[in-house]
Order: sequence, then structure tokens, then C-alpha cells
Amino acid sequence: MVIPELPKLAGVDLSCACKLLGGNHALLLRTAQAFLRDYAAVPQTIAAFHQAGDYAEVGRIAHMIKGAASYFCARGLAASAAALEQTTHAAAEKETIALMAAFLADMALVLDELSCFVASRSEVSAQDAGSSDVALTLVLRIAPLLENGDYAAIPLLEKLADALEGEPPAASATAIIDRFEELDIDGALKLLSSLSQTLRASRSEAVR
Repeated sequence: MVIPELPKLAGVDLSCACKLLGGNHALLLRTAQAFLRDYAAVPQTIAAFHQAGDYAEVGRIAHMIKGAASYFCARGLAASAAALEQTTHAAAEKETIALMAAFLADMALVLDELSCFVASRSEVSAQDAGSSDVALTLVLRIAPLLENGDYAAIPLLEKLADALEGEPPAASATAIIDRFEELDIDGALKLLSSLSQTLRASRSEAVR
């Protein structure tokens, strides 16, 4: 699967966040999805607690978001959340209302940016899953031909290499052709089995 470059977002440093997650792009996507799922309603919840005058709950939510924002290196949101949390502890209503507005603006920005990121990656994942499906279908057609030493496998292997062009597994398809032409049937089958496992893992990652 070809991993596209991480976009530069306002309010969120995805490159920094990805490093914190060990460079795992799939985990970054799942973390963004979880943030949106868990915190999309925060602006409405904050507004409700403000109307009720329950600033202790406002402070609790700000504390929670302060921690969550750090996972995305969303420094502006983390800072406004920390400031809001602190002023709720001081029971300074006027200051709390002013800082609440700054916090909600930062929160809305991060939610919008992460929503765009998740939407763009979902499209890429669907395309990758489709590409893996085509390649896996070819692998299933190629396997019995290799076992029987049937040279009809070669044009299918070439088609497989074309389908994987630009991706690391493409080299495996070429190597299988070389082994087959050298009459190393067992070696070709082992490479095909390994390629099949790689494609299945790639597809599973793409549809998560």
C-alpha cells in the first residue's frame, strides 16, 4: 500500500503526532477517528454546561481535551484547554466565559481539520483495498498454473506486476517470473505464497 504524505493542517501537527505513534500511519488514522467519535459533541456539551452554570463540568471537559489534544500535537487547543481548566478552578466566571470562546474556536478548528484528514484517508484506503483485491484475484489464478508448470502463468504474472507497479510487492511478481523461467517451481510457489500473505495483510490494513 502506498502511503500518501501527511497533509499540513491548521491547529494539528500530524507529522509530530505520527512520530509519537511510532510512525504508524494506520494507527494515526484510527486515533483521529476515535477523537472525532469521542469529542465531536464537546462544543454542544460545553455550551449546555455553560447555560446551566456548571463550570466544574466545563473544567473537567477542558482537562480531558487538554490530554487528548497532545496526541495530535494540537498545541493551540491544548493551551486554550489548559487555560480554561485553570480559570474554572479559580471560579472566575467572566474570565471563564472569555477563555471558553477561545477554547471552542480551537476545538472547532481541530475537529474540522481532522474530519478532512479522515475523509481523505478513507478514500485512499478504499482505493488500496480495490487494488489489493485485483492483485489477490490474479494470485489465485496464477497458483494452479505454477503448480502445473503452465507457461500461461507468465502473462498473468506480468499483469500482476503491472497492478502492483510503484509498490514494493511488484518486485516479488518479477522474481516469481524469474524463478519460474529457471524451472524453480517450488521457489516460485514459495514467493507467490509470501506475496499472497503480504497482499492480504495490506488489504486488511486498508479497510480498517
